[in-house]
Amino acid sequence: MFTSIAIIGRPNVGKSTLFNKLTKTRQAIVSDFSGLTKDRNYGYISFGDKKSLLIDTGGIAQDDSILKEDIAEQAWIAAEESNLIIFLLDGSETLNKEDLDILSRLRKLNKKYITVLNKVDKKSDSLIKDDLDKQGIKNIFEVSAEHSINITDLKSYIKNSLPESESDFPEGKKIAILGRPNAGKSTFINKFIKEDRLIVSEIAGTTIDAISIPFSINDEDFIFIDTAGIRKGYRNAHKIEYFSYVRAMHSVEECSVVIFICDANEGLVDQDLKIINMICEMGKPVVIAFNKMDLLSKKDKDALYETKKMQSTFIADFIKVEISGIQGKGFKQLFKITNDVINRAQKNIVRQF
Repeated sequence: MFTSIAIIGRPNVGKSTLFNKLTKTRQAIVSDFSGLTKDRNYGYISFGDKKSLLIDTGGIAQDDSILKEDIAEQAWIAAEESNLIIFLLDGSETLNKEDLDILSRLRKLNKKYITVLNKVDKKSDSLIKDDLDKQGIKNIFEVSAEHSINITDLKSYIKNSLPESESDFPEGKKIAILGRPNAGKSTFINKFIKEDRLIVSEIAGTTIDAISIPFSINDEDFIFIDTAGIRKGYRNAHKIEYFSYVRAMHSVEECSVVIFICDANEGLVDQDLKIINMICEMGKPVVIAFNKMDLLSKKDKDALYETKKMQSTFIADFIKVEISGIQGKGFKQLFKITNDVINRAQKNIVRQF
């Protein structure tokens, strides 16, 4: 089991802020906007010479939309696969029905959990501690993740609450998955690792953070980094989209190779070329995977390769692989090529494709 600790709670209680403080990173996007985290986000929390995995989850909310249901289910999957759960609440607000529903389901998991009140720096007349006491919760930690109040004490308690047996930590070759929105990045990863680890939706932009997914093949460890789809005009777009772009580029910096997924139905467009060029400028090897090839006729495939962009000198230098994310076709070839590129790059034989 890879994971150890999960942070759960309703939207906008400060889960991502607490995640960043405990992992001492800025890995999770933090903003005034509610509901930014949609998938599980992994990071490390260090205890001296030891470390455990920490999972930031999407807000569990009462909503009839399919997407919100998927986000909640991802959070509960994280909770179920963890050794310890941090139940985070907004200490400046009253206990509401969503909090109570989460608490009820949390107790049914029969797992050890810590109840943490965040935002205690805010002045309020909240009676949330009294409400929790009525629910039988006596042991409560009060923190301000934003201002680092009582974070050290919380880390000490977390350390003492973890089971003695250590979890296996994901290490391995990092492969960043990039592309425009709806190119099929998350579908590809789910199909490849044979697990519904990432939310897949027809709504463009479902992934807005960089999500690390560990897996093993032939006793070798790898990590897929699923990134947000980079839209045209991201620099002047809403700040959420710009943060997503920054996260994607940070993932490129950390990875050994990039698999750039392109929607074969749309072919290579100017935005694809811009993204690929940015990756190259960062000195990373790139393998281009044309996804959804199963939807193209032979005539369409011929037309794809005969376009000016595909015939250009720039694109001709890259390794190109045809895949179908839904059917899983072409995966073995893509992975073999990708792993070979990593090995050659590590030996300084390859700088970029």
